[in-house]
Amino acid sequence: MQEDVDIVAKKIESGQYFSEAMSWFHAKFTKPRSELSFLTIIAFIAILALLAGFATFSEIFPLAPGQNIAISQPVTPKLFKNQATLLMIHISNIWPMNM
Repeated sequence: MQEDVDIVAKKIESGQYFSEAMSWFHAKFTKPRSELSFLTIIAFIAILALLAGFATFSEIFPLAPGQNIAISQPVTPKLFKNQATLLMIHISNIWPMNM
């Protein structure tokens, strides 16, 4: 028992006891909290990136189809030789056909 007391007394005098105590405290309490904070920040950034990806994906592929409208084109003798031409143009929500 006296041996242990002498060892602890020497460590206290040299300052090694306090550095070991601080490293134990850091390993037991501080390091897990800092790792948890780091992982929380990384998870938050990953969730934001995932939400941005879903928003972009939903904007690329709209579910509502556009509406067709009719625009008449004047007859040109070179191309159509007196035939009236009707072009169907796909325009979304600009000029609906059933007004």
